[in-house]
This record gives sequence, structure tokens and C-alpha cells, in this order.
Amino acid sequence: MSSSASTPQYEEQVVGSLESLVNRLNGELIEWPEGRNSYFLPIDIIGTIKDQELLHGVLKELFPHMTGPKLNHYVDSISRDVTKIFGFLLCRSSWKDCGKVIVKLIDENISDTDLPFSRVHAHSTNTGSSNSQSMASSAYTLGRSSCPCDHHTKCGIKAFSRWKRMEMENLCRDQWITLAPVFENLAHYNFEDNVILPFINDRERFPEEIKKGGYSEVWATRIHPAHQNILQSTHPLVWSKSKTC
Repeated sequence: MSSSASTPQYEEQVVGSLESLVNRLNGELIEWPEGRNSYFLPIDIIGTIKDQELLHGVLKELFPHMTGPKLNHYVDSISRDVTKIFGFLLCRSSWKDCGKVIVKLIDENISDTDLPFSRVHAHSTNTGSSNSQSMASSAYTLGRSSCPCDHHTKCGIKAFSRWKRMEMENLCRDQWITLAPVFENLAHYNFEDNVILPFINDRERFPEEIKKGGYSEVWATRIHPAHQNILQSTHPLVWSKSKTC
């Protein structure tokens, strides 16, 4: 067999890609609200994970013996379908184990369209919301948010079936890192409680800057520029939001 025939699709030249990527992603996390220990990863930073040369180096570190079409398959799948999932797995404290998880998810045809993952109780016909305050004492796993089933006892994601309860609770929290919304138009938005809004400056904490009228309070908010496609500007959009008193 000639050397050209055995050459993988991507050059194996990225050294230390995994730790470098993890450090870079964690360095790009933005805390909002300030001091609340909740973070979002900007959508433009998530987009950099799609780089196939980078992913090739990362997967070679995670799976040194994986080569050829199989390696290229997982590189293509992460770049195309599971960038957000891979992103929040890398930002978790157990990121060194993320390779096994992401491969199992890809093999189950799980993609970013299945986010946010929801709790699936093993002995119930109901899927628990990912922001549920109370949970049944029975065992549970995680399921697709896109699942159309009425009864979810057998449709949980197998990759999480052996995870400990605390690990799944941590993942339910950490998945929101990559799910900050992008504002496409002027509209009224209703978000799940766990959604981390992509704000980089919020004046709600300053009473003197809050304007009251009718049944609402309104204050200035600055949205991360990558998370709004409403105005074309070199400066972040200054927005207003309201709440019912």
C-alpha cells in the first residue's frame, strides 16, 4: 500500500490541541448575571469548534489509536452536528472523559437539535423538565427534548444510562453554557428559567436607572454582539427589557 493511500484526510500535526481548546473555551465564558456563577459561551466562539483540523488533533489525543475513515467520521459529525454538545462537555470539570461521551452520542444519532436534554424517569410516563425543582426518587436518565413520544420510559439516551445522578444533574446545568439565544428580530421572547441570556451589561442592579410605568419596569441591557442580528453596528446593541411588577 502506498503512503499516499494510507494518509488520513486531515494532517496529524496539532499537538496539545485538547488542553489548549479547553483552556480557550473556559477563558471565553462570560458570567451573567454577574456574581451568579452562571456562564454562557458566545455563539461565535462555539463556531470555532467546527474547525476540522483542530478537531482532528483533539480526537487524536482522545483516541490515539483511532485512524482513517472512523476518525474522519467523528470529526465531520462534531463539526456539523454536535458542536454545542462538544463545547459544554469540554467546559465541564470532567472534560478528559468527553471523548467517550461524544462518540457514544454520535453513535446514537444525538445532535445539537436534541438540546436541551430533559430528565427521563425510569418508572414514570412523564419526562421531567430540565429545570424541575423536585425529582422523583426513582432512577432516571436523560432524553432528547425533540422526542415526540408521550411515554419516555424506554427512550432515554443510552450514553447517559450508567451515569451517576450527580453527573446528570451537573450536565443538566452545564448544557445551558452553549444555549444562549441569538436575537434575530424585534419580538417578545419567553425563555425557560434556565436559559442564560447573552448579556454583557445589565443595568437592572442600578435602581436609579430603572424606569417604571404601567405594570412594567424597563432598564438598559447590552447584548453580546454575536447574539443579535437585528442591527448592523460595530458596537454592541443597547437593548431594553421589561418585567411585570
